[in-house]
Amino acid sequence: MNKIVLSAIVLMSVFTKATAQDFTYGAKAGLNVANIVDKDKDNYAKAGFHIGAFVEVPLSEKLSVQPELIFSTQGSKSEGSTVLQEAKMKDKLNYINIPVMFKYPVAEGFNLQAGPQLGILTSAKLKKDITPTTTGAGLGLPEESKIEDSKDNYKSIDFALNLGVGYEFGDGLLVDARYSVGLSNIYENKGGGNTKANNSVFQISLGFKF
Repeated sequence: MNKIVLSAIVLMSVFTKATAQDFTYGAKAGLNVANIVDKDKDNYAKAGFHIGAFVEVPLSEKLSVQPELIFSTQGSKSEGSTVLQEAKMKDKLNYINIPVMFKYPVAEGFNLQAGPQLGILTSAKLKKDITPTTTGAGLGLPEESKIEDSKDNYKSIDFALNLGVGYEFGDGLLVDARYSVGLSNIYENKGGGNTKANNSVFQISLGFKF
């Protein structure tokens, strides 16, 4: 895992040095609204965050490419119940994402963005908050809260397509709105199952070019 991240950083560095000298670099952070889209399960979105760095390299007078290295908290929420208990569950997936965004200006300050993304899963946790129903409480069942390591349930690599729009204020400050749609199945299915799910993430970022 560390070798993959290190290789990505080295590739970004080499790519930058091999291109024009007027590249810019910066940092960004912001809000995630993430979900795991599974047609067999009623998941709903959870809030998270992302933070990282980028390099923007001009390819032509208008078109530029922007490789990024981003830590992103993703996942989803879900609920379940039995006669005795009700459970609220939260899948917490942490990724190192490496988007490569192509940017094209469309108006003063505004740009359109699109590009592929490689995601590297660093950790996965399942949090369960369990409360007894009236029947369960009558039987003496307690409230429970527990966190399980669920990384083995997910593939270590994810692929996505990012689409977005950005605005640059001219003094280094910028804001982006981006949607990341997962292209690959994130479930490991080690037991021989065939269930499928994809990451879905909407991001709003505030950044600064140095």
